[in-house]
Amino acid sequence: MKHSRQLELNIEKHASFSDLYQDDLIKLNKPFVLHDGPPYANGDVHFGHCINKTLKDIFIKRKQLEGFSVEHIHGWDCHGLPIELKALTEQEALGLSSIQIRSEARKLADHAISMQRSQFSSWFLEGDLNKPYKTFDIQYSIKELEAFYSLYVDRLIFRDYMPVYWSPSTRTALAEAELQYNHEHKSRAAYIRYKIINQDLIDSNLTQVYALIWTTTPWTLLANEGIAVNENLDYSLIQIDENLSESLYIIATELIPILKEKKDFSQIIVKKNGISGSLLTRLCYIDNLDSSVSSKPFISSSHVSITKGGTGLVHLAPNHGFDDYKIFKSSSIPYRKTSIIDQFGQLKLQNNDPSTISIIENNLASEYVLSNILQPKGAILSVDDHFHSYPYDWRSGKPVLIKPSSQWFLAIENIKQKCLDSLKQVQIYPEKLRKELNYQLSIRPNWCLSRQRNWGVPIPVFYEANDHDRIRPILNENMFHELVNRFKEDGLDAWWNLNPCELKSIDPGSNLVKSEDIFDIWFDSGCSWLAVLGSDKVADLYSEGIDQIRGWFQSSLITSVALRGYAPFKSIFIHGFALDKDGKKMSKSIGNVINPIEIIENGFNSTSNKKSKNKKQTGSCGSDGLRFWVMKHACNHNDVHVDIEDFQGDILTTINRIRNTFRFMLGILESNNFNTIEFEEFNQMPIIDKYMLVQLSKYCARSNQAYSDMTLNDLVEATNKHLLFDIGTFYISRIKDRLYCDTVNSFGYKSACTVLSYAYHTFGYFLAPALPHIILEANKEHTFKHSHIFDHSNIEQQLFNGIDCDRKFKTLFSIINTLNKWSAMGHNLSEYEATIVTDSNELFDDLQYFQPYPSSLDLLEFLQVVSVNYEFGNLNEYFVEDNTRFRLKSTVLDKESDVENTSYEIESLPQFEIHLVKTNRILCQRCRRYWTHVTDNLCNRCLNAIQN
Repeated sequence: MKHSRQLELNIEKHASFSDLYQDDLIKLNKPFVLHDGPPYANGDVHFGHCINKTLKDIFIKRKQLEGFSVEHIHGWDCHGLPIELKALTEQEALGLSSIQIRSEARKLADHAISMQRSQFSSWFLEGDLNKPYKTFDIQYSIKELEAFYSLYVDRLIFRDYMPVYWSPSTRTALAEAELQYNHEHKSRAAYIRYKIINQDLIDSNLTQVYALIWTTTPWTLLANEGIAVNENLDYSLIQIDENLSESLYIIATELIPILKEKKDFSQIIVKKNGISGSLLTRLCYIDNLDSSVSSKPFISSSHVSITKGGTGLVHLAPNHGFDDYKIFKSSSIPYRKTSIIDQFGQLKLQNNDPSTISIIENNLASEYVLSNILQPKGAILSVDDHFHSYPYDWRSGKPVLIKPSSQWFLAIENIKQKCLDSLKQVQIYPEKLRKELNYQLSIRPNWCLSRQRNWGVPIPVFYEANDHDRIRPILNENMFHELVNRFKEDGLDAWWNLNPCELKSIDPGSNLVKSEDIFDIWFDSGCSWLAVLGSDKVADLYSEGIDQIRGWFQSSLITSVALRGYAPFKSIFIHGFALDKDGKKMSKSIGNVINPIEIIENGFNSTSNKKSKNKKQTGSCGSDGLRFWVMKHACNHNDVHVDIEDFQGDILTTINRIRNTFRFMLGILESNNFNTIEFEEFNQMPIIDKYMLVQLSKYCARSNQAYSDMTLNDLVEATNKHLLFDIGTFYISRIKDRLYCDTVNSFGYKSACTVLSYAYHTFGYFLAPALPHIILEANKEHTFKHSHIFDHSNIEQQLFNGIDCDRKFKTLFSIINTLNKWSAMGHNLSEYEATIVTDSNELFDDLQYFQPYPSSLDLLEFLQVVSVNYEFGNLNEYFVEDNTRFRLKSTVLDKESDVENTSYEIESLPQFEIHLVKTNRILCQRCRRYWTHVTDNLCNRCLNAIQN
């Protein structure tokens, strides 16, 4: 019977992972906490879920086998825009109240949780999927609100009017974690000039001097408030073309060669250099687009750098740029604090006429400003298309803007260093991603917490009705606790039904209005450590995809450091992101979605649950097959390319080979004749048995390290090498003769049983977290024992008495490799007598070790020939070859050989020849070995076995 999903389901009916090692597992009475990053309660599960849940489950099962008391609660992230947008169908959007939207959104989230829970259950996960935490549960929301109020009191959360990422497509503010970047976004880039009015500070003889700036957002020039320069840069005056104009332009000296490469600036002439950036900060210029002031300043800023495409002078629009805003805020220079765009991302015209000029659609606003405003004023020197990285709303897939808005913020700047310091105490797998974590945190601006939607946790504050900009929030302790009690009784919907005057803590004569904002869902999930684990507990492990470097890892760290001063996790594991085999994101519209549920259940490749003629049968590798694939491919921390061919061939074959190897071992362990030897007798074992015990100890060490480092792909490699090749292919093929034909009381038989027993228990222990169904199936037949794991780190020294074991076995496997290549050509080794000839003293000594006297069987067992001798002599001696006599010359181990899987290095070894002569001996009718000289007779070994 082959491994299949049906077989797994039968196993699950009668067994659970907790059945393993019930009798002899050492309980540490020590907790291990893996905190589940909540998947989003929207749609079907996808391959990213599969990778994430599988890795977590393997880590959990491993910790259980190590004796830890594992704490793990599954969770779901339930609020947010995608669910709300589903609730707002086109037909219903205009007619639904906030309460109706929330009710519909809750139903959608509940349905998604139910559907995903059912799908997750097929993955044989630890933990009770029927008792999860959900971010829309009132107990969870209360903890989140308490976190908000604590940070509000500590002034780490504040309300302000400042630039934020704004999504016109979803009409709400966004945080950095809600962005994705399109590296091929097209903008209209322009070189624009501004007239200097006090150029005599540079040179008294100058008359027409301009500041030259370059921008990819020409529409923001309507909001220009200054020009930034770097005091540490050197600047020059250039003439663009002496035949066209005498006008001079200021530019960073270092950028002149780059500017010359552009067709509109190829005739540049340098008129004056050595102008310091500090001198430029004393200049002023005229902004022809703003008649409210006579001039605008040059401002010093270190953020101005030498970048390709720039000029070393940067146009500043503090309402539409984060760095620009910081410059003006820190310098206290006054500026216009009104936005030139509305919530729909349309340009606000100066005459207040209604505008339909979109900022994000086809660069319409930039084109309008360039063609209708700047061109008539002669302010444009050059315009072209520019392709660059630009932020998009990760939900709608549309470009975002930076616009000023009254929002709630968490003061990242106040705690950023503390967050960075706390990360130093955290173990990161892989360590190479620590730099990226630190970088993303270091560049993060203050966190915009508020969203202008309905489906989420309300921000429970009030404003005076005449505070039209909603900039002065009202909230005190009495108000907060009264609101919390109301929410506990009536749920969060009570906020939308609440009249402020109903609260005892509010003066009946006041004229207050409620906030209409909800929390960013990253604040929801970022408080999960508090809501699920409690205020004093730290998780041992967070395990999520690489995309969470800017997401949940950060939001959790920030809230924990802000509230209690340290990280919520001791370690984090970062896995890759699931893509299709060509490296493309999986999408139903493209048709490249691989459904993990269908791979487990049916082995189909499909983009939906509907029947399709194009479904491709893969064979059912089951949950264990999928888990083995995840271990193999998802732990190298890079993007994971999912190829359906893996499940059709390699994985299915590997799983069945593993299962069949366990079946063979079970056949011996469950035999009535099964018998073993004592540890004290190990030195008397055949060399091949000793060798296998050494390999088992190496497998233990390598597997322990793989689990410790969370490099499960190393566990896969170790299993392929030590279980599938060392035991399944190499060892079993060589000991079958002993097992089937020696007497059951012989030392050789018992020695082989001993090795297989240790192999069974050792591989079972390390593979149980990865392949639970296969191991539970085996456990039903023969109970795994923790005490029988062969974890003896010094066994090689004990069994081989300090000899150079590695070198001797490299030599031996070079001989085996040579024979295997010849055998693969259609020859039967069991019909030939071998003589190994060498002129190497070293090799001759090695052969004497493996066969100290002619009757020794160790070398014979390794080589699988009729008989073997060895001679010291000239390799070029005459040897007649014919159809019964063959001369094989030595080869080194190569990548095409199965023996290569022993992980021996490819290197030059002592030279030898193998002379093979077809035997004249007779085939024994019992053991099928050419070990007798009498026709129709048994060999001496078989005669003795029958007599006993």
